[in-house]
Amino acid sequence: MISYLTQQLHVWADQFDETDEKQKASTWKFFNWYYFCIGVSMLVAVTVIVYIQDYIGWGWGHSC
Repeated sequence: MISYLTQQLHVWADQFDETDEKQKASTWKFFNWYYFCIGVSMLVAVTVIVYIQDYIGWGWGHSC
């Protein structure tokens, strides 16, 4: 899934016109939210899923 999102990133970013100041700010917002969501998903992967595996069970951890 991440590889697909990374490949499509340039397609999504090309929707904004860099010469327009308002759309240039939108480009920054887009990338900020994109990398924020990637960071949060990694945080969940290494904390919440591991917590579930340790304290609830491997079956629940693998099904998440």
